[in-house]
Amino acid sequence: MTAEDWIAPIITGLFGLILAVVAAILARRGAHMGNKEQRAPDVQELWIQQEADRRMRQIVEDLWWGVRRAFQSYFRRVTNEVAKLGLSESQARAFELTNSELRAIEAALPEDD
Repeated sequence: MTAEDWIAPIITGLFGLILAVVAAILARRGAHMGNKEQRAPDVQELWIQQEADRRMRQIVEDLWWGVRRAFQSYFRRVTNEVAKLGLSESQARAFELTNSELRAIEAALPEDD
């Protein structure tokens, strides 16, 4: 057999070895996590999860307000520049917001239940 004939079995062997290692890691993790997932959470874990959820909600709300302020600022800049251009009324009308865009600008985050 030539050296070229050994390439395919070597690549297949390496691929099989990688698959075996990954399967072993996943099996060990599954056995470890399985015990943890089959029991009820204690109070400390519930508090930790609740705090993580609260922090994530705060981050999302901060992102919401940041994006909202950015779009409002952009809208104000565009409106000011359009006013400076001295466009006719029909040309300026192309820059007016639609009703759905106005509602989106004035939207608020839904309240937690």
